[in-house]
Amino acid sequence: MVSETELMRELAVLRSSVAQLERAVRRRYRVTLEAAYDQPFLGQAATLFVTVRDELTQQPVADAPVTFVTSWGTLRTVAQLRGQTGTSVITQTGVDGTARVTLRPEVAQWLHSEQQAVLEAFVHELDATAPSPQAVLPTLQQMVGEYRWEPNLQLRQAVDSYFAAHRHQLVDPVNQRNELAAWATINATISVTVHEVLPVDADGNQHVGEIAGMALQTLHFRNWLAPWLQVYLETLQSEANFLDTLADEGAAGDAGELLGRAYRTIERYVGKQFGRVGEYTGQQVAKRAVQEFLSTTIAKLPTDTQANLFPALKVASRTVTQEGIHVLTALAQTRTDLREELQHDAGGIDRTQFADLVKRLAG
Repeated sequence: MVSETELMRELAVLRSSVAQLERAVRRRYRVTLEAAYDQPFLGQAATLFVTVRDELTQQPVADAPVTFVTSWGTLRTVAQLRGQTGTSVITQTGVDGTARVTLRPEVAQWLHSEQQAVLEAFVHELDATAPSPQAVLPTLQQMVGEYRWEPNLQLRQAVDSYFAAHRHQLVDPVNQRNELAAWATINATISVTVHEVLPVDADGNQHVGEIAGMALQTLHFRNWLAPWLQVYLETLQSEANFLDTLADEGAAGDAGELLGRAYRTIERYVGKQFGRVGEYTGQQVAKRAVQEFLSTTIAKLPTDTQANLFPALKVASRTVTQEGIHVLTALAQTRTDLREELQHDAGGIDRTQFADLVKRLAG
């Protein structure tokens, strides 16, 4: 006779076998994730499509809960007439078993639709099949001109947002490299998790089942910003001699007047550049102009003028790049005010009081 204990043991084994059979026959989905193109340029929005089919019947699965997660950038989708934005979004497949999301690169500030459209048109000028930035050098040079064109405010704001987001890598890299030699990429890996579609319960609620399928896709955003910035700086290098005329103008003047003119010339040059990128490149060119002036052109001036001018311009070259043109402008204005005040005070001194002292020193 079978004991109750043995019956309970056999029942437990039977339940375990049934559970294994249920897991074996549970619905599984075939999930595919595709991008319109897997090597977009930085600034372009990448559209991704997921398709969900029943693994046994190969029929599209509608209303399947789909979760997208990205390692970099911002996802955007619409689910049940509500927009979602973030590093993860949740939506459902349509009647055709598909769902769609848009991935945008990280920026310092979210762009308006007009700015995004202008930026995408700007970046679209680049040849998508170019093996390296060097292959599209003329296009990069043209893009520099478009950024510098004064009416292109929306474009500058869009580019400046990406420049701000990637400024550290662009301005202060650990290792210098020729950015035109090869495309640098920023990778974004997108994962998709699809849950099983369960029947609606008696209360009309739709519950999410277990994970029924997954997929991964990695996009490689080509960083055109770094080679473009290199071309921008190279384009402006021809303007790095704007201080050369100061030597001829100041040969007969004192160091103070010459330094004031140098400050004003630097201020005007940097101040006429547009946008954050323009300000940065203008500062770099101004620094180069000061360095070239101190290494060559300053030799045309009298020795005492050189001695007074050299340390002040060395400070100016550091100030314009580290602190900005506004600090240099304030420094120049303070110096001008102090000079005028000293000249005014000196005008009231009776120089005859020092005549005897001058004679003794001269004798």
